[in-house]
Amino acid sequence: MKKLGLSQIVGMTLLIAITLVAISIVFVMVKDQINFSPDIQCSSLGIKSHIFLRSACYLNDGEISVSLERDLDSFEIQLMDFTFSEPFEMEFVLTGGKCLDIRDSSSEYGRDCFLIEAGQKKNYVFNVSGEEKIKKFSLGLGLDNFESCTINQIEVKDSC
Repeated sequence: MKKLGLSQIVGMTLLIAITLVAISIVFVMVKDQINFSPDIQCSSLGIKSHIFLRSACYLNDGEISVSLERDLDSFEIQLMDFTFSEPFEMEFVLTGGKCLDIRDSSSEYGRDCFLIEAGQKKNYVFNVSGEEKIKKFSLGLGLDNFESCTINQIEVKDSC
């Protein structure tokens, strides 16, 4: 009987297993120090100059109208993050599809809402009924799988 061949297979298997365990341990220890994705700041995306927040004002006691304008650009907007603040904060996120508390100026609540497209002017209306008067509005955008970047903030006027 030749057991020499079997011991070489077992030895090589153990050597490979120990090597894989050692590589795994080293990876776990240093993975937090390795940057797998680039650190992109909102300001470096260059979107501030392409989307203009024209106005934010109360249509009536329960609705705020927000007017936006977008240049001809090539950004792929994944989401729009509308945040109303002072004296409290309300956030609306628009990704397209059905909207319960957001509507286009020419439609009703519960219909499809669409993200603003390149070269388009758009008015969004938000249902904020039952709340105190909101004083500030900020717009954030999510681009190509990046988190939402706040690009502008304005005062909400008492009437349009």
